[in-house]
Amino acid sequence: MKALRIVVGLTLALIVAGLNGIAAYGYLGAATFETLFTSRPTDDPRWTTTATEEGSRHQPRDGAALFSLLTDSKHGKFSLFLAALCNLQFAAGMALVFVSRAGRRLFAFLVSVAVLGIVAELLGGAYSSSFGVTNWLGVAVSVLVVGMAFSLRTDGLPEGAGRV
Repeated sequence: MKALRIVVGLTLALIVAGLNGIAAYGYLGAATFETLFTSRPTDDPRWTTTATEEGSRHQPRDGAALFSLLTDSKHGKFSLFLAALCNLQFAAGMALVFVSRAGRRLFAFLVSVAVLGIVAELLGGAYSSSFGVTNWLGVAVSVLVVGMAFSLRTDGLPEGAGRV
């Protein structure tokens, strides 16, 4: 059981979190494209318009305005969610590798990261219109994380139960 826990932890920390990090950058690129090339409201104070020889040029006022514009798009919000989840998945994977018993807080953390991982995979499949191999891998590893969290749980169990 200890070897399976280490394999699941490393898979979560290195492969699934890494793929979600790459996907977060992809969704951020989609949000940037959507923001800069498709939406240019003239009455929005986050945009500035400058006159050039070719016509008028629209651009975000500053970095804070660009961040605000990016988070207004669904891809931008999802990319930030994936980036945060990537860090949480890495921490949960390392906890599975290095911790041999879990109290209530670690158990709750592992289960909540697994549930968020499943939600992220389902949303990612819906946004990209395809549920691919990486989405299945993320769901499978998240289900295994829940199982590993239950195997590590020691609160409220008889003495010696759950030890690996």
